[in-house]
Amino acid sequence: MMKVEYKGHKILRDLDGVDMRHLRPTAIITGKREEKQLIDKVIAKSGYVGCVFDDDDGVHGFVTLDGKEDYRRFMRAWKAAKQEVIAAGRK
Repeated sequence: MMKVEYKGHKILRDLDGVDMRHLRPTAIITGKREEKQLIDKVIAKSGYVGCVFDDDDGVHGFVTLDGKEDYRRFMRAWKAAKQEVIAAGRK
């Protein structure tokens, strides 16, 4: 079962409290290894650019966004693309 969640803007700081790096808002997609191709296809079909990799915990995808409103647009595109890809796979 795939899961998509939003992580807002974050700032990584070193031990002295100095800003090291700003992380942009991101949609994080997690799923099982068997879902990697599906996640790849859905991201591509949604019109967004992201990366997908697998590790010991399963598959993880990241799509960088411009904030909460862009996340809402992404989720609408994600749901439509997911339905399209699944329907195409059934044919």
